[in-house]
Amino acid sequence: MATHNAIVLGALSLIAAGLTWSAPADEVRLDPHTPHVAWGRPLAGGPIRALFVAPRFTVRDVGELALRLDVDADVVPMWDAHHVGCDPDAPSQHIPGASASETLDQLERAIERKHDLVVAANIDADVLPARFWALVREHVAGGAGLLLANMDVESLSFARNFEPVDAGRGVVSGIGEAMTPEWYDGLDFVQTSTLGNGRVVVLNYAGKRPMTQCLLPSLSDPVSARPEHMDVYYSLVARAARWAAGRDAAVRIEAIEFEGIVGPSEEAIPPHVSDEAIQAMQDSIEDQPYRPYRVRLDRPAPRDVQVKIQIRDPHRALQVVYPPGEVLRAGQRFYPFRATVGPGRYFFDAWLLSKNRVIDWYTEVVAIPGWPEFARVDFSKTELLANDALDITATVRSVMHKQAECMIYAQAVDTLGRTVAETYATLPGGGTAALTLALADLIAPMVKVNVFAIEGPRRRFTPWDVHFAAHASLYLPVRRVAPVYRLSLLGNGLPAVECNTHAFLAQLAATGLDTVHAAPTQANRFALAQANLYPLPKVTQYVCPHAVEGVIRLPCLTDPAYHSTEESRIVDAVSLFETGGSGMYSLGDGNCLIESEENVCQSETCLEGFRKKLKERYATLDALNDAWGTRYPTWGEVAPCGQYEAMRTGLFAPWVAFRRHMDGVFAEAHRRGREIARQVDRRARVGFRAAEDTGPYRGYDWWKLASQLDVLGVPDDAVIAEQVRSVRAPDAYTGVCIGGRSPPREVGAAAWRVWHALFQRMPVLWIEAPFGTADLGSPHTALSPDGRPSPFFAALCDAVGHVQDLGLDALLLQAAWRRPALAVYASRASALVNHIEPSFGATSHETEAALLRVLGELGYPYDFVSPEQAMAGRLDDYLMLFLPMTRALSDPEVAAITRFHEQGGHLVADIAPGQFDDHGVMRDAPALDCVFDVQRDGAPRAILTTHARVTLPETLAETISQVRLTGLTVDASLLALRGEIWGEADGTP
Repeated sequence: MATHNAIVLGALSLIAAGLTWSAPADEVRLDPHTPHVAWGRPLAGGPIRALFVAPRFTVRDVGELALRLDVDADVVPMWDAHHVGCDPDAPSQHIPGASASETLDQLERAIERKHDLVVAANIDADVLPARFWALVREHVAGGAGLLLANMDVESLSFARNFEPVDAGRGVVSGIGEAMTPEWYDGLDFVQTSTLGNGRVVVLNYAGKRPMTQCLLPSLSDPVSARPEHMDVYYSLVARAARWAAGRDAAVRIEAIEFEGIVGPSEEAIPPHVSDEAIQAMQDSIEDQPYRPYRVRLDRPAPRDVQVKIQIRDPHRALQVVYPPGEVLRAGQRFYPFRATVGPGRYFFDAWLLSKNRVIDWYTEVVAIPGWPEFARVDFSKTELLANDALDITATVRSVMHKQAECMIYAQAVDTLGRTVAETYATLPGGGTAALTLALADLIAPMVKVNVFAIEGPRRRFTPWDVHFAAHASLYLPVRRVAPVYRLSLLGNGLPAVECNTHAFLAQLAATGLDTVHAAPTQANRFALAQANLYPLPKVTQYVCPHAVEGVIRLPCLTDPAYHSTEESRIVDAVSLFETGGSGMYSLGDGNCLIESEENVCQSETCLEGFRKKLKERYATLDALNDAWGTRYPTWGEVAPCGQYEAMRTGLFAPWVAFRRHMDGVFAEAHRRGREIARQVDRRARVGFRAAEDTGPYRGYDWWKLASQLDVLGVPDDAVIAEQVRSVRAPDAYTGVCIGGRSPPREVGAAAWRVWHALFQRMPVLWIEAPFGTADLGSPHTALSPDGRPSPFFAALCDAVGHVQDLGLDALLLQAAWRRPALAVYASRASALVNHIEPSFGATSHETEAALLRVLGELGYPYDFVSPEQAMAGRLDDYLMLFLPMTRALSDPEVAAITRFHEQGGHLVADIAPGQFDDHGVMRDAPALDCVFDVQRDGAPRAILTTHARVTLPETLAETISQVRLTGLTVDASLLALRGEIWGEADGTP
């Protein structure tokens, strides 16, 4: 049975009662089979007792460290880097044991326990009380250690008392940093000091604070990072923790040295000797199948010890372990061994062991010369198609001192671990070889091409040959397009510039996620391909938190200068992902006109466009003023008014018409972005994810957006989802967003989610928060802080996988669905009027939601129909049209609905349809009164009734013939209906 490393968290629990989205997270639990190098585990002298204080979604680092260093860890997770506990004003965010008071109680109890080491990482020191830091100072001064990582140390008042000391070789020696892409130029960010009797290590990493790490930094060159490099980074943290805890080794490894014959130095070579002769001499010296090395200790061993050796090459995933051999006797300083590897640059790792416990470890970067050796390797392409050919030119340095032959072997391995192509060539004594890899039916997003050169004639290349061969490699993206008619699980992603982000992506892919919405960077492209995930690159962003002077949006979406820079930005980003991408592109995450309630955008270009539209409709300024009841003296002074001014004056048109115009500006910005993307990738599917808040200032006219875009993520709202479903193209990548600020349903509802999406013909389940960050402590994430899938997410993935295995998603998404008989009218103008004139006590959205619940309970299918569709004749496809709170209709809309009724269509309305036109101008009488054949004693007016009665005729009544209702808001202007009257409320029919 597999065992797990468990680290108990200080907080009582990290799962909310009754909520099943968050995985049980009362421990950091990593599978011990997670690839790692156990630097100091088990540790001589036993585990280091350590207290860790870090943000919840960074504590995976503690688990990773515990795989490599023997620690007995108490972990008290902060809610995030800036808050001790969860937000008390957001009940949906609460987790038992994670409030500020509970966390501080846990912290106080933890700091009172005896620890060898206190670790504070990636938090704002100011959020913790002064008493905590005073206790830390007291413990350290008394002899405990302190490790600070990703911290603003200057904010600690007692930091001025740190006394800098040279830790000698205890912290920074033997790390192997020279062969990492991050630290090759040294470890000067490590600061060691003392405080009283205790030791302090500060890891003052360069760059921004990480989002998913607490002990490690963000990666400055993530594309070059390999798992072996992460082991180097954790080796430094482990050494820092061991030194700070005062666990000095009785004897240390000082170096790993070459013991073989070396050639003369440059100064000893006579000047008349040619370069070729010098190289031949070096080749004859280096031609050794087993190269002798030795481990040197800093002093004679005080007792008998064992030595373990390991050799790693991150570029060819080579790891050779030499088990402990002969015992290094007491009094000896040198341990000899032979390295069985060919030319290349390697990590040589060594451990000193006593009774199988680690006394010390050390890494040396070793460059091994030899022949064959590549002088140059060229590849004919930088990306691949699914069926392609790759030409490789490999030049091997010639050898002069002997008759020699070498074999060149090239292979392509995809990210699924399959060898998808291979080829051979031979070279007599060096020179240039031309090889071609024929690749067919590639299904993975990336392949790694390895080129090996090994001495000898052509033969079958074996895993053993990897040890001795010279090596070169290249990663190549593969062009593939995401399936259209397939259920998809998509998650929002973070920049793939941290080790934990890569681990989370791998776990998401293993659980069932297939697509990630992420920034268009080379790092994300590489990381997602490694995890076999489709990218949805976010090539731009249309979000504005606040307006300038309350009315101008920056950037303005109609500014010609912005259009120019925006085109360049989109072209560059799409070009990066055209190959190796998915054929899909996002124009932003949470796009909206404005996040505030400001009446944007009143820039010169937006107002110019607004006035142009008004001129096209009204022709003259007098006609505009007559219709709106305004007194604009010139067209140049025509401007929108604010919401509250419109409500005060009763003149709604300047606000409604402008909001509708800006809806069009917002939709046009996305249409333009889509067209720009298609200039690069002509088959691109393009869209965005909407914000959760869908108020009148966001710019969301769902018909305009869903009918013009191919990718759309919408809030988890039945009305919005049905509006989008009704107009989306059959191949559109659309879906509802799950999670975020709202908790999802119970585990048992996961299967319902999947089937509901399929029957809505919405192929995407969009996970808003796959994992948290140091700045976002959400409890509603798909992965727990250590990366385990939550129960709901696991169940959701299982349900999606089951449907995909049966092929039911393709069947249902491609099916020709029978058009329903019922239609619901989706009027954006009415939604705006009902927002600004709320006398009937319900918004359009509330009314539509209530209607959908009734239709759903009755089992009646329906479509939403937009005004544009109605005017284009689409109402002819239906038998009945519902007009929920449809108080604003244009004259062409009125004509289309009247024609539908005259041709036999049935109309169902609540409040008088068409009381206003589509700009919010009140009519003398509601436009459809003649259709409904009603009489009034004036304009529609709302009253709240106390009693209402509905009596159904015998032909319709089955079990209930009469219903009494209370608290209804009705239109008191109605005098009579010439048809049958089935109900009345306080005398109003």
